[in-house]
Amino acid sequence: MRHTAYRDGPKPFNLHLFTTACLLSAAAWPVASDPDKRDDVTRVVADMTADMMRGLDAYRASSFRADKPQHKSVWSRGSTRLLHAGDGEGVQVLVVPSLVNRYDILDLDARHSFVAYLKGQGFDPYILDWGAPGPAEKTFTVDDYITTRLYPALGQLTNPHVIGYCMGGTMAAGAVAALPDQSNVRSLTLLAAPWDFHAGDPNMPLRMSSYAVSASGVMEATGTLPVDWIQALFASIDPLFAFNKFRAFADMDQASEKARRFVIVEDWLNDGVDLTAPAAAQALNQWYVGNEPHNGVWTIGKSLVVASNITVPAFVVAAGNDKLVPAPSALAIAQQIAVSESISPDIGHIGMMASDRAMTAVWQPVAAWLKNK
Repeated sequence: MRHTAYRDGPKPFNLHLFTTACLLSAAAWPVASDPDKRDDVTRVVADMTADMMRGLDAYRASSFRADKPQHKSVWSRGSTRLLHAGDGEGVQVLVVPSLVNRYDILDLDARHSFVAYLKGQGFDPYILDWGAPGPAEKTFTVDDYITTRLYPALGQLTNPHVIGYCMGGTMAAGAVAALPDQSNVRSLTLLAAPWDFHAGDPNMPLRMSSYAVSASGVMEATGTLPVDWIQALFASIDPLFAFNKFRAFADMDQASEKARRFVIVEDWLNDGVDLTAPAAAQALNQWYVGNEPHNGVWTIGKSLVVASNITVPAFVVAAGNDKLVPAPSALAIAQQIAVSESISPDIGHIGMMASDRAMTAVWQPVAAWLKNK
């Protein structure tokens, strides 16, 4: 008997099912065309699909919910808030998440939180919560988010370490590079932040160019790149990712901490927000296709973003098993900054925040580096 579905994810749900069916059929067809092997192949495909569906059902019916920490907002503008996750003790740290997913992955749960770990190491962390774009942000480019949200939030703090994750890292790096006076930034840490958008995956520029064309109609009509379109884009990079992860989840002890974390990470993935059309167009066309950050031709306001202009100490962490941001893409900026160090742990993009190994592979090296700066 199928479970009652309490969740409507993973999003976009039908796309995951359709993609799985197409890929399994394509893989099975050369063998299944042999009449002597057809029944065996059909049985294997049916069993694998049933495993995925068991995992999907278990996730959708799970009673697990994240125990989300509550933080005080100390500054806000439009949809953006600056949250204080510390206690006022220690050196300040500003954590900058991606625009396309909520900040929660950095502060996932009371039992597993990068931000809470930083606090435990004696730092005073703040989180920039972009929020969902509202009327004030509907025409925002990425640069507008930097100049009217990130810079003012940074101005609320005193000489903080700045840590950016994923797209938030690219934005943080660009913001620091474009600052004529970097005296209010103690250091810059970039976690799985793409910089050379043509490195690691030679098909990425063509994929993103085609995607930008296909998404242009919905962006023009809605003024956004809807979250389901964003999720579809991520799914296209590794089409069998959902299939494999839900098959694995089906075999987990559903009462275990591992299963609990799977559920709350999946909930985070399915709680993304729309991206404004101008910001999406900039990321797709100027970053992924034009590779402007790496080529030194990105401008923020009237300032040219050149990584070699970053004068504060920088620490670059590239996830070695990252399919979304290949390690060469994230490591490229370290070659352009005069004072930088880098590591590439054997971990995935989300795993560097959510996996059992996140603390030892990423969080501990980051905290140890920050303490020396």
